[in-house]
Amino acid sequence: MVGKRPVGYLFKNTSTWLLAIGVWTMFLFFPSAGLPEEFDIPPPTSLEGLHLLQIWATEYHVVLIVGAHGDIPLLDTSGNPLGPQLTPKQFCNAALEGTVKIDNCTFNQDGKGSARQVNCIPYVHRDVGFNRFAKAKGPFGDGVRGYALIPYRTIATDNRFIPTGTVLFIPSAVGQLLPTGQKHDGYFFAGDVGDMKDNHIDVFNGDTAASFKFVLSVPNPTVPSYVIDKQAIVNRLSISHSLSNQHERESHEWFLCQPKNGRW
Repeated sequence: MVGKRPVGYLFKNTSTWLLAIGVWTMFLFFPSAGLPEEFDIPPPTSLEGLHLLQIWATEYHVVLIVGAHGDIPLLDTSGNPLGPQLTPKQFCNAALEGTVKIDNCTFNQDGKGSARQVNCIPYVHRDVGFNRFAKAKGPFGDGVRGYALIPYRTIATDNRFIPTGTVLFIPSAVGQLLPTGQKHDGYFFAGDVGDMKDNHIDVFNGDTAASFKFVLSVPNPTVPSYVIDKQAIVNRLSISHSLSNQHERESHEWFLCQPKNGRW
């Protein structure tokens, strides 16, 4: 009878079942998947009265590696191997950027060890060979204070100068076309920290090296930015960065973090 058919009637063939399971799995394991960041916040009605910060910017991104077949192991802060083994150059790039995605697994820098694994100066001109890692919970890696990294939205700051959780509006970013096809609205969220000092910010670009026009990687000239204190905007960006569903991701880490072809 019409209206009495079981739910299974809707999925009469295997491919439809697989599609349904895939969609369900995407939202279970990747709550932000399929829900990309929207860059649609209206600009402030007036910049008058907002706290002005003159900033300069660099960028950082996720290092992508398909297949890890080197001899330098990724270690956690206790010296335990995390699985992948990289070439010296791959390790140094990962240590410099702070986030590396190897096959289906993302790792974040999580501190330093007592011994240098690689002399990274010849590769990246920085002594980052002491860096240690941890498995990330966010799809693009983790920031600080339970925040995920969101491409083109997250910035790393000197927490003493621009506190974590601060929202900046950078007028020169408004309307810039992103690799996603979206146009930026000019708002950035301080959800990460790094080696920046004072008015230096580091813009997270996800897994691309695309830069904003205002990212010049030199201290001068500076770029005007404005601290946004409108609570609705602060709350929206804080929630979108939240890793509150990290428990579910940790519970299903076996699904998220697997080497290709069972090799590492």
